Formats: sequence, C-alpha cells, structure tokens
Amino acid sequence: KEVRRALGTAPLLRCCLQNLIIKEGDRFPEPEDDPDFHRALTAGGSKPYLVCPGPGAEELRAPVSKGGSSSSTSKPPSINDDSGTGTAEKGDADNVESSPPRTLIFIDGKWSQAKSMVNRSTWLMETLPRVVLVPTEQSGYTFRKQPAEGCLSTLEAVAEALLALEGPRGPELKAALIKPFRRMVEQQCGYIPEGQEDKNARFTSAEEVEAGVAALKVALEEAQATAAAAASAAAATTTGGGGGEGDPPSNNSSVNVVPKTAREPAVHCIVRWGERGITNREVVVVEVLWAPLDQVKFRARSLSEGRSRGCRFWVLPPSKLPEGARYEALPNADSP
Repeated sequence: KEVRRALGTAPLLRCCLQNLIIKEGDRFPEPEDDPDFHRALTAGGSKPYLVCPGPGAEELRAPVSKGGSSSSTSKPPSINDDSGTGTAEKGDADNVESSPPRTLIFIDGKWSQAKSMVNRSTWLMETLPRVVLVPTEQSGYTFRKQPAEGCLSTLEAVAEALLALEGPRGPELKAALIKPFRRMVEQQCGYIPEGQEDKNARFTSAEEVEAGVAALKVALEEAQATAAAAASAAAATTTGGGGGEGDPPSNNSSVNVVPKTAREPAVHCIVRWGERGITNREVVVVEVLWAPLDQVKFRARSLSEGRSRGCRFWVLPPSKLPEGARYEALPNADSP
C-alpha cells in the first residue's frame, strides 16, 4: 500500500542514496524464500540490524560532541562503534572507516502495517538484533499524524541513523536527506487549506525538552535551598543562636530532602505523564514544593479533579524522577 502513496518518502530515498535496496511486498521474505535478497543484505560481511522498537532493542543515538550537548548519559549500543564510547572525537572518521559494515533494515509503511510485517517474519522476530532510534528532533511530516513521540517517516529515520553512525559526516548526510524532504512537505502544505495545524504539534521539540530539563534542575535547587534555609532557621531557634554543636547545618542538597514522617516538610515533585514515546512515556514535573507530604498529596489530588485516568497528577521525591524528566509550569489558572 505504501508503494502507491504519492507522498511517501521511499522515492526520495531512492533519489538520494546509492547503497540502497528497496524490496516491495506485504511480507518480508525469509532466507529460503529469497536467498539472493538475503545475500545482498550480508554482502561484504555486513551485519544486518532491524530498526524497530521491541524487546531488547538497543538505543541508537547521535554521539555526544566533545564540547557539545546531549541530554542522555546512557551508554550507546554496540552498533554505534567498537569502543562503546559513543563520543565524537578527532579520530572518529578513522573509526567509522575501520568499523564493520552494517545493514539497517527499515520497514516502510503505516505503523500498523510495519508491525504486522515484522510479526509475520520469523527471521525479523527471532534472528536480527534490534535498534531503536533516539531522534534529535520530532518529525517534520506535518500533514501525517505520528502515533507517538519520536516516531518518524522512513526518510527521517534513515537520516537520524546516518547522523548516529557516520561520525563527522553524519550531520552533513542528515542535512542532505532532510532538505528535499522539507521541500516536499512545504510544497504539499501549499495545497492544504490555511489554518490547518501541524498534526504533530502536540509533541515537545528537542529545544523545549532541553529547556525543561534545565528548568527542572533550577526548580529543584531552589526548593532544596528553601529546605536548607528552613533547617538553618530551626537550628538557630533551637540553640538560641549559639555556637558549637548547635550550629545550623550547611546549605546542601541533602537537607530535608527525605522526610522522616509524612508531616515533616521535604522536597516533593508533583508530576504528570507527558506524551507517549516509542520506548517509554515521559514524566513532566509541574511543581516542586518544600512541604509535608500530606499537603503535597492533597495538592496533587486537587489538581487531578475532573481529569481522566492517565491525565492526573501524583507525587514523586526528586530521587525517583526518571532520567529525562523535565519541568513545565502549570497554566496560571491551575497555579496556587
């Protein structure tokens, strides 16, 4: 069905890439069904990988530049390089050239079609290692709705994979692929009635995620500073301002972060679910409070009134926030 789609991205890939094999069909051929095709996939000692989320899939992400930024500190998968460092260093061009060749298999089609094709292939399901992309930006396919955050068109997925695997050439290769794609989207949008929204606007951009992570760090530091100041004031009151063993505790992040009881003030986060991604669902912090747990839970319940399941708020201590959690303040109407 995707073959007949006029605005699919596979024809653009055919025009942009030379070392590309396109196999059309509604089933992925098994080795015994099409041995020539499978020999082409492993030609030159190349190792095939299936680019598809699933059990055991390793994350494929762009390497961290030496002085650059990356929101993740997790170890990149073995497909990235042999060293496992995943950082962009001066010798990356040599590393890319000396690394074993890899064949990346992308299933082009609607997500339901791609899932069905993978599930019906024993070779894809049981033989191939899987990788899942961690994209650097959300899909630019504005007139086709993506089912979850991080979902991309086939061309965008190939561009992100090249960015992750091709070392210093990665950014240039990605830009070369994305340029005609964006031109195609721009031209098509010219035929869409004015006022039609981007179908993927609900997803958070990479810049917004980065800003939200930084804002969360600031909010936690401010709340912990409030806790430390309160502890210092309490200690000064207890000792009457005297010195010695009654000196106020120093201002550090461990002060009053973990309460002894639910009625003792501590730093708590009120959180909600964000958009569902390919591998997980983000956690969004809406408030960071220094208060007794009982009060923070009451606040979360109040915010949840009238909201459906999955859209409600709950409480987490800072130590339980998952990696990548970000801060997004509540609208003014919901603020205390």
